[in-house]
Amino acid sequence: MTILFLLFSFINLSFADLDLMKMENLSANYTKPYGKGEVEKVNIDFSSPLYGPYPVEIFRQENSFKVESPFVTFNWLKPWSFVHNAEHFSVNKLNVSFGKKDHSANMETFNFSLEKMGPFALNKVIASCRGNSTQERVENRVIDDCLKSAEVTVNELDVPVDFFISELVSNLSEQPLPESARPADNLKLTLKDGDFSFMVYTRVIFYAGLRAWGNVSLQNNRKSVVIRIDQIRFGYVPITAIVMKELAKRNRNPDVIINDRYIIVNF
Repeated sequence: MTILFLLFSFINLSFADLDLMKMENLSANYTKPYGKGEVEKVNIDFSSPLYGPYPVEIFRQENSFKVESPFVTFNWLKPWSFVHNAEHFSVNKLNVSFGKKDHSANMETFNFSLEKMGPFALNKVIASCRGNSTQERVENRVIDDCLKSAEVTVNELDVPVDFFISELVSNLSEQPLPESARPADNLKLTLKDGDFSFMVYTRVIFYAGLRAWGNVSLQNNRKSVVIRIDQIRFGYVPITAIVMKELAKRNRNPDVIINDRYIIVNF
């Protein structure tokens, strides 16, 4: 979900009134409060492609980010606090395409550390959406199309040993687990008419699937994302109530409300 949210934010602020945007091979590295990178090719609307490499700079400011490059400069005002306070992120070979009906993104690697949480590492990330939204603004069109039909896959990912889900499933075992047992792979998220299914295989305790099902919808005049969690299982063990209780206990983000089986993210 985080990947989709960040992509939605990018198009919302940068290319809100465009019909087509493509970007190829963006690699960037950010360590609070500054980052920089390069992008090899940009195609905005139906203009001729811009071939680089072009430099990209990211500046963290009070309650905002400023992104500067030769082809676009914009400010992300009042970003989500977990993004604004992120300690570090790096992306390698990010390719993005947003069109009339088909939208996609893929990257070789995506590493990030949030405030007091991390690092996380994702390898071989692929995301795609398809729909028939008639929304004029591209960010609304992409969000509607992704809620209609979307798929995200990650070949391999790693999370810190103290990540709460790692701790949670580790507690199901009486034996301590080595750090080498923590990585996961074959993550898959699918969305169809708002209903989602999530699966990732992890080597915590044993090689088994962590699965979740639920629904995602836009509410409050498109200012809130409401995620309803119907069920979470580790292997055959139901852990929905435990995970939601732990999420609510650890949540410190004022933009996120966790109530029973609902997660509300306010933009």
